[in-house]
Amino acid sequence: GEAELVVLSARAYQKLLDEIEMAENLASIHKGLLEAERGEGLPVDEAFRQIRERIKERTKRQRRSA
Repeated sequence: GEAELVVLSARAYQKLLDEIEMAENLASIHKGLLEAERGEGLPVDEAFRQIRERIKERTKRQRRSA
């Protein structure tokens, strides 16, 4: 049968969480590389332009609500 309960030390549990996070990060990087190979996504200068614009708009909204 399958185990219904698993007991881990705090250290072992944290290591498991860290390994899951690493696997998720690697999967995201792999996905991004595949998208780039297909010519998808944005050039870096356009991506940064969009980020700067979002920050600028957020700053304006925060100033108006203050």
